Amino acid sequence: VVDEAIYAVRSDGTPDIRDEFYGGGYNLVGTSSSLWEYYGAGEDKFAGVKVRKYFPDTAFWEASVHTHESGRADVKVRLPDNITAWRATVRAHTADTKVGEARHMILVRKDLMVRISAPRFMTQRDVVTIAGITHNYTDAQQKVAVDFAVSGAKLLNAGRSSVTLAPNGSERFDWRVEATLPGDARLTMRAVAGSLSDGMQISVPV
Repeated sequence: VVDEAIYAVRSDGTPDIRDEFYGGGYNLVGTSSSLWEYYGAGEDKFAGVKVRKYFPDTAFWEASVHTHESGRADVKVRLPDNITAWRATVRAHTADTKVGEARHMILVRKDLMVRISAPRFMTQRDVVTIAGITHNYTDAQQKVAVDFAVSGAKLLNAGRSSVTLAPNGSERFDWRVEATLPGDARLTMRAVAGSLSDGMQISVPV
């Protein structure tokens, strides 16, 4: 189960399992895995906001899953914090080499969502602009309270603000951050609109 965005960078080049076993050609089977390293990131009114922190590219990978006597297999997957589309790919075979494969897309979203746009790293004494975007994916206008906090670096302007978002609208906020010491700068953004909330946290190496 992999972030669908990966395939925008490079498509899945794994051949169709049926062609590999039953198509014309040499008796050769190739196996590849998209499980590479990932670089993830490291709560007044905002106290109860769940902050998303875990953003791997691969949510689940299992080399061998056995079916029940009914011929079905059940696999439980706890999806990470990514707000994205996940592609689930299954390739299967029986002991007598009946083969098949299938793909399915799972869309993960929230009605109120925040995103942080930050550099991959900073150097000590850098002053950078961190952008935060709040999205309202409902069909109603939402009055949103926004909070931005920093640890391991210095926030140079006010971290709290509010905005009224139109239905399906978004708003960008900019914060100036100074990288004071080597280490990790932890950036946390939270938004609350009535019963709706979202939070996101990433770490930027200094």
